[in-house]
Amino acid sequence: MHSKPYSPEGRGKQERLNRYIREAFLSEATHQGISSLEELNDLFFAWAEQVANRRVHAETNEARSTASSGPVPTARSTPTS
Repeated sequence: MHSKPYSPEGRGKQERLNRYIREAFLSEATHQGISSLEELNDLFFAWAEQVANRRVHAETNEARSTASSGPVPTARSTPTS
């Protein structure tokens, strides 16, 4: 997500998303233990599908998984060096 420079409204939305992920996902993931970036990605996309995308949005009163707002992104393969 990108926002215009000097646009605090856009930054606030991004920071709120970051805080939600940090509080809801990362604490659970670190408690479970992560051994690789691939495992972290797998855990994140499973969490996003099972938890984050099922929450009811306050403004639209729809869950992300039921809204017709386009495809949900999938995990990218990790680059090999």
